[in-house]
Amino acid sequence: MQITIRHCHSCGFGPRAAGLAAYIEDALDLKVTREHGSLGQFDVIVDGKVIASRQRGAPGGGWPQPEQVIASIEALQQQGSKPGG
Repeated sequence: MQITIRHCHSCGFGPRAAGLAAYIEDALDLKVTREHGSLGQFDVIVDGKVIASRQRGAPGGGWPQPEQVIASIEALQQQGSKPGG
């Protein structure tokens, strides 16, 4: 499972990305990579699919909440462990 947090560097989102990456790594024992994205971007991407986004993550937009990100990753892990998943 490949997890990436793509964030706007010039917006100062680096510390938030680092914090969320550490939270995911501690909670799930998975490696998270961080990379610079476009202006205003803060997306959590798992295996190429955006699972949370600052712009799309909450009703009307908002920051992805760590607990919701963990729940989404765990759901994807369970889907992947099913036969044919």
